[in-house]
Amino acid sequence: MLQNCSSKRETMNGFLVGMMTGGAVLVVGLFVLVKFVLPRVLAGAATKLALSLFEAKASALRRANMEVLEMGPTEARATGPGRWVRMRLRLTPRTGEQPGFTMWEPPTELALFPASQVSGEQLSVEQVERSISPFEIRLLEWDRAEVPPPEEGEEPQDETPDKIVGPGEIELIANVPEDVRQVRLHYYHVLVGPVLDLSA
Repeated sequence: MLQNCSSKRETMNGFLVGMMTGGAVLVVGLFVLVKFVLPRVLAGAATKLALSLFEAKASALRRANMEVLEMGPTEARATGPGRWVRMRLRLTPRTGEQPGFTMWEPPTELALFPASQVSGEQLSVEQVERSISPFEIRLLEWDRAEVPPPEEGEEPQDETPDKIVGPGEIELIANVPEDVRQVRLHYYHVLVGPVLDLSA
């Protein structure tokens, strides 16, 4: 009888030790999952979502026509090295030829990149971060009939719109490094138009 009780006690102790060990493994596993795995999965999903949004927005100027109206040196806007250039460009989206956004944001997300460092028709995230940001960029002309109406609760815009549909004329002033002779214009990560030769 005593031996039987002792055997049951040992079985119960073994069961409890197994439960505690299993519980500890489960807690450690959950900790690793929450601390290390889940953030990476969520960060990856967030990055993919952000890239797909940028891809959709950039589609507005993918394969757009670009006409150079004026391009040349201009007076310096600040002290320091580099060459100051001014460009007046007309961008005409190929609306309706491809899926994606039809409106584009002229004053924002346009920048220059050295043409010698470009391969393909779009830039990597790292290249976009190393772009030559314009010192000043303005929308000069646009089709006012194509400006979208204000959303509910917003006042009508009398000034330059944030977004337009169709062609637009922009003026861009930038400080370009002395050793950069040719640049490409880009909108988000998509390259727009041909190479711009600053030495011409």
